[in-house]
Amino acid sequence: MKNQKFAQFVVKLIKLTRSNEITWDSFAPKNEELLSGEIVIDKIYETSINHKSFRLYRYKLKLYIDEYNFEWDQRIRLELLDAFGNTDYEFDYDNSLDDLYEIVREQTSNVINIIDDILGVKLEIIEAKYYTPQKFIDVSLQLQNRVSNNRLVIDAANIIAGDPENGVPKKLKVRYSISGEIFEKEVNEGETLVLP
Repeated sequence: MKNQKFAQFVVKLIKLTRSNEITWDSFAPKNEELLSGEIVIDKIYETSINHKSFRLYRYKLKLYIDEYNFEWDQRIRLELLDAFGNTDYEFDYDNSLDDLYEIVREQTSNVINIIDDILGVKLEIIEAKYYTPQKFIDVSLQLQNRVSNNRLVIDAANIIAGDPENGVPKKLKVRYSISGEIFEKEVNEGETLVLP
């Protein structure tokens, strides 16, 4: 049960990071070597969710083959921090932490925006409707305001701009352009819209 909740938590962190609902701060490690002899590699990333702080970093450790021989191995560590920045809890290592780490690095480096700027790529919402067969709400502005790093990740729900018709299933339909090419995408209420 614990491992399943852990996996769900990491997937949620990935989703929140991708949609920029949470952002991570990065900084160089103060001490490269940890108490256990492990060595922090690259930057350390921290974020806060619901007044709880988390730290994420890559480190290397010695895996001993025998008493005198060892190999270096790399892993990612996710920690829950106390109010003083000390580790309250260390999450078990899982491969999904590698995915989270890469997405956090991508977000904090702003590399996608840099590449998109150089390539001239720009996501623009032309028209967006949250609708039923009888009524609709124009949500173009709300969706354009949620575009970040030329991506849009949003749940089709009343929270976008209200309920066009109470008790009736709705859809979210979007016409958008990327670098001048026009596309259209539609999702049902409760589904997640991901552009591009």
